[in-house]
Amino acid sequence: MGHFNAFAPPEVWVRLVMSARGRIPARYWVRVLWALVGCAVSFVITLPERLVLAPVVRWKFRGAAPRFDHPAGVVIVLGYFRSGTTHLHNLLSCDERFVTPRWRHCIAPQGFWVSWTVLRALLIPFLPNTRPHDDVPFGPDWPAEDDFAACNWTLSSSLPGRFVVMRERAHWARFHTLEGLSPRELRRWRWTMCAFLWKLSRGAPSRPILLKSPSHLARVDRLVELLGNDRVRFIHIGRDPEAVLRSNMAMHKRLEPMYGLQDPPPEDETREYLIDEYAASVERFAVQAERPGVRVARVRFQDLTADPLGELERAYRELGLDWSSGVRGAVTRYLHDVGAYTPKHSHQRDGAPPRDARLDAIAQELGLDEPAIEARALPEPGGGAPRSRKRAWIVLAVTTLTLLGVWLAVAWVVGDRLDVLIWPAGLVIGMATIRAARVGSAALGLAAGGLTLALYLAVVYPATVLAYSHAWNNPLGDSWIAIRTSLLTRVGVDHVALAIGVLTAYRVGSRKHLRPPGR
Repeated sequence: MGHFNAFAPPEVWVRLVMSARGRIPARYWVRVLWALVGCAVSFVITLPERLVLAPVVRWKFRGAAPRFDHPAGVVIVLGYFRSGTTHLHNLLSCDERFVTPRWRHCIAPQGFWVSWTVLRALLIPFLPNTRPHDDVPFGPDWPAEDDFAACNWTLSSSLPGRFVVMRERAHWARFHTLEGLSPRELRRWRWTMCAFLWKLSRGAPSRPILLKSPSHLARVDRLVELLGNDRVRFIHIGRDPEAVLRSNMAMHKRLEPMYGLQDPPPEDETREYLIDEYAASVERFAVQAERPGVRVARVRFQDLTADPLGELERAYRELGLDWSSGVRGAVTRYLHDVGAYTPKHSHQRDGAPPRDARLDAIAQELGLDEPAIEARALPEPGGGAPRSRKRAWIVLAVTTLTLLGVWLAVAWVVGDRLDVLIWPAGLVIGMATIRAARVGSAALGLAAGGLTLALYLAVVYPATVLAYSHAWNNPLGDSWIAIRTSLLTRVGVDHVALAIGVLTAYRVGSRKHLRPPGR
C-alpha cells in the first residue's frame, strides 16, 4: 500500500525530510522516491484547485488566531489511540445528518474539491479493504481522522514522529498537545483546521460536522478556542488501559516498518513514550472537560460493545442531539453488516511486562474499573434481502461484455486504441460485482481482476484494427506488428494502466462491506 503522506504537497515532503536532519539511512531512499511519485501525481491533479482556492482560504482565515464558526455545530470523538474511537466514529457516521471527513478528503486535503473523483479512483488500488494494523473496514469513502488532513496539508500533526521519523518524536510530539509550539506553528495548525473544515462543510453548510482524531483528547481547550464553546460538543470513549497499551504497541510494531524513514526505536522506549503520553493526555482531558460550558458525554468501550444502541441514545441525549428511529435503524444495519466487533489485544499475552501503575490511575480517572453493563441483543435490521452470488457472476459477465462493445466503438470513432480505458473499466467491473453481491470475497475479487485482464486481451487486437487499419496496407498483419511494438517489447503507461485497472477491480470486488456508514 502507499504511504499515508504520498499525496501530500511537495513542500510537506521537503519539510518532513529536513526534519530528519539527514538521518534517513540509504535503505529508506527508495521509499522516499516512491512517495515522491505519488506526491508528483497529486501535485498535478490538485494544482488547479490549489491555485483557485489558495487566495480565498488565505484571506478568509487571515490573522494570528483564525477561528471556524460553524452555526450547525461540531461533534468531536475523544479518546486515546486504540481506545475504540474508530468504532464509535463509524457508529456516529451512520447518522446522515453529520458531515464527517472521509479518507479521500484526508489523504489529499489540499485538493479534494475539484479532483476528488480522480483521487478516489487513484486511491483504490493502494488502500487495502481493512486497515493495515487491524480488521477495521477501510477505503476512500470510509470515515477518517482529520489529523491526517492536518498532517498531509501542512504537517501540523504528531503523526510524522509516531510512524515516519521516529527519532524526532520529541519535536513532533508538541503537535499532540499543541503545547510548546511557536506562534507560527500554532497559527499553522489553526489555519489548517479552519481551511479543512471550511472546505469539508461547503457541500452541506447547515449540517453539523463530526470529527475524530486521538490527539484531540489532549487539546480540548484549543478546540474550544477554535470552534467556540457554544458550537462544539465532545463524546469521549475509554477502554481498559492495559488493552490500549498492548494495541498501541502492536500498531507501532506494524506501522513503523511500513511507513518509517528511520529504524524503529527499541520497544521499551516506545512503551514508555506511550504510557507517558497516554497518562498526560487523560490528565489534560480530565481538567479541561470540567471547565464551564464544555459539554462532554462519556461512554466506555465495554458498554458500547455490550449495548451500542442504548449507549449511543444516552450520549445523544446528554449532548442535546436528536436520537431518531432513522438513526437507530442505520446504526443497526451497520452493526449487522460488519458483524460482531471483536478487538484484538484484549487479553494479556505470556511474557508481557507487568502492568504499569500509571495505567491503574488512568482506569480510575475514566471509570473503567467497573464491570460492563448487561449486554443486549441487536434487533433485526430492516431492508431487502441480500442479493445472491449467482446474480453477481451474471452481472460481472454482462458488464464485461458491455464494456467490450463500448470500448471498440470509442476506439473506432476517435481513431485511438485508448489503452488507459482499462483503468476505469476495472473500476466499473469491480463496482458492478460488489453491488450485485453486496458482500465481496477474494474469489469475486480475483474474478473481477481476471475479467479485467481478459477484457484487455480481448479488446487490444480488434481495437487496434478499428483505430488504425485505415492507414495501413495490410491491416490484419500490421495490427499484430503494432501490438508487438507497443506492448510486448517495451514497458510504458499502458502497462501501468493495466496493472492499476486489474488491481482496482480486485480491491473493489473483494470488499467485505459494500457501503461505508452514512453512505
